[in-house]
Amino acid sequence: MSSRRVLQSLQPQVLIWARQRAQISPKFLAKKMKIKIERILNWEQTGEISMAQIDKLAQITRTPIGYLFLSHPPKEKILIQDFRTLTKDIPKYPSPDLTDTIQLMLRRQDWMREELIEAGVEPLTFVGSCKDMTSIEEVVHSMRRAFSLDEEWAFDQKDWESAFQCIRQKAEKIAIFIVINGVVGNNAYRKLNRKEFQGFALVDQFAPFVFINGADFKTAQMFTLAQS
Repeated sequence: MSSRRVLQSLQPQVLIWARQRAQISPKFLAKKMKIKIERILNWEQTGEISMAQIDKLAQITRTPIGYLFLSHPPKEKILIQDFRTLTKDIPKYPSPDLTDTIQLMLRRQDWMREELIEAGVEPLTFVGSCKDMTSIEEVVHSMRRAFSLDEEWAFDQKDWESAFQCIRQKAEKIAIFIVINGVVGNNAYRKLNRKEFQGFALVDQFAPFVFINGADFKTAQMFTLAQS
């Protein structure tokens, strides 16, 4: 018997965690692995799984293979606070697509921050300026001032798309970096789930980043940008 067919004894809760973290059902996982769903359910009850299947499971769920051999599911935390979802609840397990996107944006931000500091650029005074404000009106007024927008600016826009582009251009003009993408990096096979997250902000005095899930509706992207 090939060594890759020898059964390994893993922890069932770790195998369940890997599947749930990838936000896929047992039925979908069985289809991707081209096996019967009963085998998936058996893994998640007994932990008995071959090395060849471990490799496939790691690949499909985008789980580092070493994680599957842990005694307990790792406690992954979302590294940021400014996070927009369709509900108030943060996902129980952040998906690999979300964590990889955040890591990618953090690397870009770090690089841009170093470039700007080296170039002698001054920190942005509006970053963090609203933390002591007590009313929504104060925050809105501060935002309009930073973006150089008057109270009637929205009436000059013909639709949501033009309003969104206006806000985006104003933001980029004051050195806020806006990234809109519906996939992880350039991988068209890793589409972002708008139900998991609609966008997030990476606050920084030199290189503030706003990421908007391009898979979301245009009107929702407008609210994500404004909220961030």
